[in-house]
Amino acid sequence: MLLERSALVKGTLLEVQRTCGNPGCKCARGQKHSCSQLSASVEGKTRTWNVPRRYIAKVKELTGNYRRFRRARAVWVRLNAEMRERINEMEAVRAVADFRDECRRQKRCS
Repeated sequence: MLLERSALVKGTLLEVQRTCGNPGCKCARGQKHSCSQLSASVEGKTRTWNVPRRYIAKVKELTGNYRRFRRARAVWVRLNAEMRERINEMEAVRAVADFRDECRRQKRCS
């Protein structure tokens, strides 16, 4: 998923019930309107955008791509951290504190 070139959209598609504000509308009597919204955090604040019905399937696909990308990214970051730790361990085992001790051990220094 990390190397795919799929478009992604950060956020969650929500189905919300709301009123339109028209006093003569059915929503004023309790039958609220159903609409889809995209909710996302932008600069630390939650923002929402109405999603027209004709775009719902595409927004679902794009937000799904984003979630799959983030899961793959998390795995990659974890594996990278583990690999870095193993490399650090290999270095620590192989590192010589004093090169003269190593030379004496191999009897190559004068």
